[in-house]
Amino acid sequence: MTPGPQWRAATREFEPWKNGGGRTATLASFPGGAGLGSFQWRISLAVIDATGPFSVFPGVERLFTPVAGDPVILTIGGNAVTAAPGIDPLRFGGAAAVHAEVTGGPLTVLNLMCRPPFRAMVSRGMLPPGAHWQGALCLGTLDLAETAAGPSLKMGLYR
Repeated sequence: MTPGPQWRAATREFEPWKNGGGRTATLASFPGGAGLGSFQWRISLAVIDATGPFSVFPGVERLFTPVAGDPVILTIGGNAVTAAPGIDPLRFGGAAAVHAEVTGGPLTVLNLMCRPPFRAMVSRGMLPPGAHWQGALCLGTLDLAETAAGPSLKMGLYR
């Protein structure tokens, strides 16, 4: 596979959340430049700094993968789970009531969000063939590349 675009951490701009509990940097989205109400899929890094609710995204599938920092207790639809680097990605509907309780310092998370007909997958191993888009997040630098090589989290978007 020919290397595709790369999104470097050094050029990333984080925007604060409306509730003040964190910040997000969009890494890639389709269509390009789409806003929160119009993306078909979106890949971002979020930093959870404070306890509080998540924004609601009805009709969106969310994949939440902690990549760096301290654990956070997420309550998703009334069920609590500890989210920390190294856990399997958490998949939940964007309409779910989600609350984060910060237990120490901030947690950095890789977020994949998509609307039908897209589905998303995150893996620490190889991805199955057939992805509409494949990429990799290098855990050492948090750079995103449109290829799935090296020690990284692999991600794919499927139709």
